Amino acid sequence: GADVMGALRKENVDDKSRFLEIMSLPTRAFAYAATQLNPTFSVVNLVRDVWERSEFLRTRDLRLGNGRKVDSTRAARRMITLARDPQMLKDMLANQWTANKGGKYSTLLREFQEYGGGGSRYSEQFSPDRANLVSQIESAGSNLAGAKRAIGRVVHKWNAAFDSVSSLAAYIALREQGMSREDAAAASLDLMNFRKAGAAMPVVRAVYAFAQPAVTGGANLIRGLKTKEGQTRMMGYMVAFAFLHTLMASLSGDDEELGKNKIDLLDEYTRDK
Repeated sequence: GADVMGALRKENVDDKSRFLEIMSLPTRAFAYAATQLNPTFSVVNLVRDVWERSEFLRTRDLRLGNGRKVDSTRAARRMITLARDPQMLKDMLANQWTANKGGKYSTLLREFQEYGGGGSRYSEQFSPDRANLVSQIESAGSNLAGAKRAIGRVVHKWNAAFDSVSSLAAYIALREQGMSREDAAAASLDLMNFRKAGAAMPVVRAVYAFAQPAVTGGANLIRGLKTKEGQTRMMGYMVAFAFLHTLMASLSGDDEELGKNKIDLLDEYTRDK
């Protein structure tokens, strides 16, 4: 009886998974096209990633093995400096595109991944989708399948190179502060872990393409705002953004026909950019 009930439960779960996979196909395809297939997204996301994770790092209470507190502010500043080093991006691209993987940062990237640093890249959230896509491609015609596989590899390598910069920079900065490899990798991953998702995430992702990064970023923001450092910096950003909005609104002027400021007439996505 127990075996029968177990089999029925498994069948229900499998049916639910298949249904969610089919239902979420349009949103997954849109998210993939809007981010991974857009070559400029990785460049913009790199800048945003470094800024966002460095802000989260400033609010972390990190300790060394002897109990000494890590200077998170100093680590965040060092992280930004490392991410701005052209050699880091050069090594990340070489790590993906060439057989020469012996660069300084490539070696540190392998160390970071060896100690659990995987899952911190934006493109990681598409890993399950990529596996399904490959199986679908292989069932298509050989010529079309080969072309799609080649494009898929190019897209993955391009995005993976840019996605690796922010997390690796955080890892190196924390190692320079004296943290062990395991602790530095865990702390860097914790700044933005795209593999961490609740049971309801598959359902939410089916209707909202960017649910995973929104929830992950939101959770980190709430965590940061519980600290005095996070509250102080958030207040500073709010004042700065309010000033910039007022300045741009005064420069853009009003739309004569609608009687509204031109900045307010822009959609949210354009204003955020």
